[in-house]
Amino acid sequence: MKTTIITFDEQKGALIQHLLQWKDFPKIVACDESDRTLYRELGCETVPRGMNFLETLKRLVSVVSTETFTFIYPGCFVNPNYFLEAANILRAPNVGLLAPSLDVAAGPQAVSQHVQFRQSVRVAPWCFSGRTSQIKSSLNTKRLLPGFDVVPHICTTFALEGLFQVVCSKYILQVPVSLKDRAKEADLGHYLLTQPVKPLNPVLVYTGHSGVPPRASTLFSEVIKAPLESVELPRDALVFVLNEGEDFDPSVTKEKIKRLCTPVDPATLAYYACVVNVWNGYKVGNLDWSLRVFRGGTSRLNSTIQSNPKLIPEDAKRTSGIVIRRKLKDLPRATLTVQPFTPPSLTIATIMKNEKDRLAAYLSLTLPYADEVLLVDTGSRDKSDKYARKFGARVINFKFRDHFAEARNMYLRKCKTKWLLHLDVDEVTDFKKVMNLILSNLPSVDGVQLQVLNVMKRTRSYVHQDAVRIIKNPNSWYYTGRVHETVEECAAKHSKSLIRASGLVIYHFGYLSSNVPSKLEYYRKLNELQMQENPYDCRPYFNLALHELNRQELTDEQIDKIIRMLKRSIELHSTFVLAKYELSRCYCLKALQLIEDIMQLAPRDHPLYKEVSEVYTLLKNYTRRIIVEE
Repeated sequence: MKTTIITFDEQKGALIQHLLQWKDFPKIVACDESDRTLYRELGCETVPRGMNFLETLKRLVSVVSTETFTFIYPGCFVNPNYFLEAANILRAPNVGLLAPSLDVAAGPQAVSQHVQFRQSVRVAPWCFSGRTSQIKSSLNTKRLLPGFDVVPHICTTFALEGLFQVVCSKYILQVPVSLKDRAKEADLGHYLLTQPVKPLNPVLVYTGHSGVPPRASTLFSEVIKAPLESVELPRDALVFVLNEGEDFDPSVTKEKIKRLCTPVDPATLAYYACVVNVWNGYKVGNLDWSLRVFRGGTSRLNSTIQSNPKLIPEDAKRTSGIVIRRKLKDLPRATLTVQPFTPPSLTIATIMKNEKDRLAAYLSLTLPYADEVLLVDTGSRDKSDKYARKFGARVINFKFRDHFAEARNMYLRKCKTKWLLHLDVDEVTDFKKVMNLILSNLPSVDGVQLQVLNVMKRTRSYVHQDAVRIIKNPNSWYYTGRVHETVEECAAKHSKSLIRASGLVIYHFGYLSSNVPSKLEYYRKLNELQMQENPYDCRPYFNLALHELNRQELTDEQIDKIIRMLKRSIELHSTFVLAKYELSRCYCLKALQLIEDIMQLAPRDHPLYKEVSEVYTLLKNYTRRIIVEE
């Protein structure tokens, strides 16, 4: 099967080398007039470069004569076998675009063990493959951007047409550092924040035979009574589905529905809703998370939604805070958990400053879920506060005085809901598990401790911490600490009841950003200032030790310094489990160095060699951190 490679003239040395390795495929290069002879001698067809990326891409695609093509940014490289495999995959009727993976998958599974194809609504901006006729049509009829973000915008367009993307995990795209530095140019998040808000029209599809439930009738002005599979879903509508015997919980308001109808990410195609079995005011059994909210689109997308919504790619789905009550006439005979049911009431809150890079992703996850997203802005200059307000978040501007606890205490004072989840802009968690927890009727519980996994840049591993992140009646709580602030001191002083083993995990990716060194230096100064203000606080010693652990390489002197800080932290707080855990790891690192010396000096038939090699393996496993799959 023939397929064409298209690219343009940039990074000439690398490009020529790669073109020679792709000699078995037709190739088209967009270049200046002066370089046309060079590329023709290399067996390439040429077209003139356009004024911008979009114009260049249109010219390249317009002369492709094969059924499929692959665009690859100059300087990038992928195994030539990818091109043929991509062409074969694109024969599937529901595949719109395809791309190789951008990175080797982290975690305990090797690449060969990964599912080869992953449905998506996003592909790599530096390389993608497509059916020529469909891409031509999209480029000629859709409003597209002239910048690099044209590629993810094509993905959104195709997703709304019901043509999903595929990421081929088997092949890894090699991207030069110079392109990674320009990644912001291709960032769809920037584009989404700056676009005008185009609300979708909320439509209720009621599949029951009786009258429309009372709460639903007050929330929706447009109601369709029919089975979902027989409804022609309106193109610019967000469709909510209720079945016989169901109605919306009082926590579902017009404001919450309005937020769902103004999605930050237009490629969000479906939302999970929480369905609760209720009998005489009691919650019966476990919560049922079901796809009940859908984006109306073309006939192809509607057909997918109506026949098998599970086919919608996972990254096109979000978890909403919509709660549906399913009324039970009788209590089931089977033994089930029965608890009083109280409508959920949750705020997601954090502080932020200049978070435009990550804000779109954060808002697209939190706004559909929480009753309120409350952001304390400490002085953004990139219009983060403006964009957050635009999509429905509540923003409080606050003058920052080098004290993170002061800023966080602001949202505790202003919170209006019963529960609050502290989730930073560079963090993610499982919202379904959070809802399961707060609907578990916990009258005597004041807070919930979560495990925070800090993903470290040095080894793509994690350092874990325990922190109270979910609290009840937020106005009665307060944070302490200039940096790495917590509410644990408040919990201890006021004898608040905590759940310490909730099983909930928050993944923190802040240490992967490029500005980590300057951020850590700033944190170091605040920690040292906190030591002066409160010399008996164990936290700054522990925090500084963790910062040191994120260094690229650790010398003996640095490990000794970390050990001293951890020991001081334990002296101040003898039951500080995480400090003792990190200290044990540091001692193991020291032991590993000695064992490596022994294994180098002792011959393999020495009686000590087998013994120390076994110990070496055990210690190596203990000191190695493995990141959970992202």
